[in-house]
Amino acid sequence: MAKIDDFSVESFDGGLVTDKSDFELQRNEFKDTLNMEFEEMGKAKRRRGIMQFGDTKTGKTFDESFIFTPQVLGSVPTALHLVFDRASTGTIFKVAGTYLTSAVAVGDNVINVDRVNTHFAAATAVININGDDIDYTGKTAETFTGAGGMDIDKAHPNRSLVQQIVSIGTGTDTQLGAYVSALNNLLFICGRLGSKTLAADGSTISALLNPGPAGLFATNYRNRIYVAGSGATDGATTRNGSPIVISFSALNDPTDWSGFATDQEIVEDDRGEMITGLEEFADNLFIFKMNSMFSYDEITLQQRLFDVGAYNQRVVQRIDKLLYTFCPQGVFVTDGNTAKKISEPIEKYLKEFHPVFDASLGRVVLNTFAGKYKKKYYLYLEIIKLDGTLKEDVVLVYDTIRKNWTVYDNFENFTHLGSLNGFHTGQTIASTAGVFQPVESLFAGDTNGKYWKLFDKRYLDNESTKRPQGGDIIANRLGDPVAGDPISTVLETPFYDLGSPIWKTIGHITFLVEEGEFDISYRLDRGNNITDWFPLGNFSRTVKESRVLASGKNQGYRISFKVTGNTLASISKFNGFVVKDINTQDEKRKWQTK
Repeated sequence: MAKIDDFSVESFDGGLVTDKSDFELQRNEFKDTLNMEFEEMGKAKRRRGIMQFGDTKTGKTFDESFIFTPQVLGSVPTALHLVFDRASTGTIFKVAGTYLTSAVAVGDNVINVDRVNTHFAAATAVININGDDIDYTGKTAETFTGAGGMDIDKAHPNRSLVQQIVSIGTGTDTQLGAYVSALNNLLFICGRLGSKTLAADGSTISALLNPGPAGLFATNYRNRIYVAGSGATDGATTRNGSPIVISFSALNDPTDWSGFATDQEIVEDDRGEMITGLEEFADNLFIFKMNSMFSYDEITLQQRLFDVGAYNQRVVQRIDKLLYTFCPQGVFVTDGNTAKKISEPIEKYLKEFHPVFDASLGRVVLNTFAGKYKKKYYLYLEIIKLDGTLKEDVVLVYDTIRKNWTVYDNFENFTHLGSLNGFHTGQTIASTAGVFQPVESLFAGDTNGKYWKLFDKRYLDNESTKRPQGGDIIANRLGDPVAGDPISTVLETPFYDLGSPIWKTIGHITFLVEEGEFDISYRLDRGNNITDWFPLGNFSRTVKESRVLASGKNQGYRISFKVTGNTLASISKFNGFVVKDINTQDEKRKWQTK
C-alpha cells in the first residue's frame, strides 16, 4: 500500500468537451456543463437569468430588434428601441421605458415612475414590471393609475424597470424574417415583396417611390443599402428577386433603387446555392452561401472560402476583428481570408442538427440563429437529438477570450437574439426624457409575443444625482414570469485516475463553494463495472467540511464527480475540490477487498 499526492481540480477553463474519451480529457475539461459559465478564473458559475422586457403582444412573433439613433440637427438625439414582428404584414413596435420611484405593492392603484413620456400608449393599456403585466386605465406625467385595480401579481421594489411595447404601424412582408439597416437618418426595412423605410420621427413608415427590392439581409456598405433577392416571383422584372443576386441603392439614399438594371451583382459558383447572408467587415461586403463565402469591394467579386458559409444571416456575428459563423461543416471563426473550425468540442450537439426552412418559399433557415454578448458567441438550436433524446431550445456558448464552450437550455420558443449597443429607461438621450443606456445588451424575442432581456438589468437612473441601479438577473422568468423558475446546473467531470492508473482507496474529499449551494455525487470505475452515483450531500459557502467516503464505496481505478444545483435565489459559484488520503493497493489485495 502506497500513499499518493492529493488531487485537486481548481480550473474550469477547458469547458465542455464531447469529442474525447475520458482517458484523453484534461483535468480542466468536462463532459457536461449545463447552464454553467467559466468567465472568471477558478470559478464555475451558474448562468444568469432572463426577464420579460415589455408587455405581452399576443399573436406576435418577435423576429428582430434594433436600436435606431437618427441624428437631426437642432433636435434632441433619439434612441428608438425597435422590435419587429415576423408576419405577412409585419408590425413595427417600439419599447417605451421608465423606472419606479417608489415601491409597488399588491392592491395598489397608483404606480409612481420617473417619467411617463409620450411614447407610452394612451390610457387603458399594459406595462410590465419584473415580468408582471400590469393594467392601467389612466396616466399622468409621473404616474400610472387604475381606478378599478391594476392586477398586480407581486410586490416590486423601488427603482425597478418599467417597460411597454407600443405599435408604430405596419411595415412589410417579413415572413422570411425582418432585416433592417440605417442610412442617412432613415431605417430601411426589407420585405420579401418590397421594402419600406421608417423616418427619423419614429412614426412615419413609407413605401419606396421606385420599385423597392424584393430583398433580404439589408446591410449598409459604404453608404449604400445592399440586399439579396428573396426568391419571390418577379413578373415585372423590377425587383431583382433572384436569390443569387445582390442589389444596392443609390449612394446615401436608401429610398432610391432606380438603377436596378445595373446596380446588382450575380454571386454564383458551381454549386448554385442561394445567398444566405450579408455582412460588412474589414471594408468589404462579405456574401455568405450555405457552404461558401465571397467578398465584394464595389469593383471585384471573389470567392474567399469554398467549404465555410452560413446557414442564415443571423448565425454570423462579428466579435472584435473576426467573424463567427455556423454552417453544415460546423462553427468557424474567420478573418475573411482563412477560417478555423472551433466546434470540435461540441460536435455531439451539432451532428443531429437539421435546418428547417420557411414554409412560404423555402428560402431561409429559421431554426438556428446567434447573438453576441461580452465577447461570447451564443448559438441557438431549436431542436436536436442528443444521445437518442430530443433536446429543444439549446444554446451553445463559445467564450472567444478563453476559447471554451458551455451549453445552456430552457430558452423556450425563442426566435432571435438581439445583440444591441444599448437600451433605455426613457426614449431620448437628453435627461428631459429619460436616460439612454449605451451599454452592450442582449435581448431575445419568442413566438408568444414576449420580448426578453438576458442576464443583466443594470442601468443609470435619472435622478438629480444619477446612480447605478439594478444588477444581475437571478431567476429564469420564462415559465413563471413573476416569481421565476430555478436554473438547473450540471458539471460532470471525466473519470480521474488521481495520478495513478492502479486500484486505490480514497479517504475523503473537500469541496469549495464560494456562493449558493450545490449537491455533489460521485461514481467509481472498478474495471469490470461502473457504479451508480453515490451522493456526498449538499455543500454551500458555510458547509465546507470534508466528506469521508463510506467503506465499500471508496475503492476503484478511477472516480468521477457530478456537481448539480437548482437555485432560484442566487448565482451559485463553485471553486473546485480536493481528493485526499489516496492509497494504492496491489492487485492481490484488491481482489480480497472488492
